[in-house]
Amino acid sequence: LADWLRFLPQTCKAILTSRRRSVEGAVRLRVEALDWDAARGIIENEMARDAGLANKLRRVESRWQELYDETNGSPLALVHTLGLMRVRTALTFDVALAMLRGNRDADLQKFIFQEARKELTTNDKTALGGLSFFVPSAAFEAWMQVANLSRNALETTTDRLAALSLVDMLAGEERYALHPLTRAFARKELLADTNVARETGIRFAQYWSKFASRYGGKGGNYRTFAKLEREWSNLQAAGNWLWKIMVV
Repeated sequence: LADWLRFLPQTCKAILTSRRRSVEGAVRLRVEALDWDAARGIIENEMARDAGLANKLRRVESRWQELYDETNGSPLALVHTLGLMRVRTALTFDVALAMLRGNRDADLQKFIFQEARKELTTNDKTALGGLSFFVPSAAFEAWMQVANLSRNALETTTDRLAALSLVDMLAGEERYALHPLTRAFARKELLADTNVARETGIRFAQYWSKFASRYGGKGGNYRTFAKLEREWSNLQAAGNWLWKIMVV
């Protein structure tokens, strides 16, 4: 990416995110913790999405900042905690605070992921494992086939995963993506069983093999090239996965 930036026309600008502290040829903007007003906006937005969560939080509005303080201004940790309160009926505001205050893990976001895992059903885990193969996102139909779930089952689990903020739906299109931390979590823990990981990977590779065959075009017919171009990252990921298991 650093090399790519050097060749950008002067009138173009790009924003990159990185955990590295320095990037050559770039102006650094350090992303700080959320300020309280932004955090309050997140809380109000999540309340508007779910009546149950709104009922839990409305009665303790004067104490919302305690939740902000315990999540250290991390937007991801805050949204995940609110998601847990939506899904876990017994998780009241006070219980959520006690959970956060009792955390002994230095990585707060990892701790929240572990808490979210306790709420995952078998279908939730299957769906997350399947989605972890897609780069960077999946259309619903493709995800459904790779996860090997029915449409109704995946729709139900998508609602739960979205409530836990484990899956993001891309604005304006029916495509789904994982936060990088969630992807790592799914690969390390949910796909720890090598047989399950291999079966899911095979379905992923088979789906994209058929896709490439269907839209690859023959005899110079490029009318369907846009479909291939749109999914090129997933096609490449499928090829890389096949190459990896062949080498192994």
